[in-house]
Amino acid sequence: MRTNYLLAFFTIIILFGCEKADEFSYPYGFTIEDLESINDCSLPLCAENRIIRFRSKNTIGILEKSKQELNTYFLFYPASYDSNYKFYFCNLPDSLKIDGANIRYSGNIIDACGIYESVWPVEDTYIIHLTEVVKIN
Repeated sequence: MRTNYLLAFFTIIILFGCEKADEFSYPYGFTIEDLESINDCSLPLCAENRIIRFRSKNTIGILEKSKQELNTYFLFYPASYDSNYKFYFCNLPDSLKIDGANIRYSGNIIDACGIYESVWPVEDTYIIHLTEVVKIN
């Protein structure tokens, strides 16, 4: 009997485990702008002609300091139990560069190709060009 439950459990994981997250799994405050266009990955970090993938309005996140890159901070959001989104910054003010700080931000979310690479195959990586950011308690 126990074997049947385990078999059913692993079958469900295999069938649905690597399913791509849909638009409802993006962080609160995100709206989709363009997920289809091909980006020029040779453009510099904050180039204005990088494709805007999302727009963010009054989204809340917790800053994390990168262990691999000096003076680099990012936001991490789970998309599903086995995938996540990582958002680096184009213009995070030095006064907010505090590991673990809660922030509320708005901005344009651009493609990070050619700048930051995903660590895991189920990690989507983007860059936030902030239009507004405040530290919250």
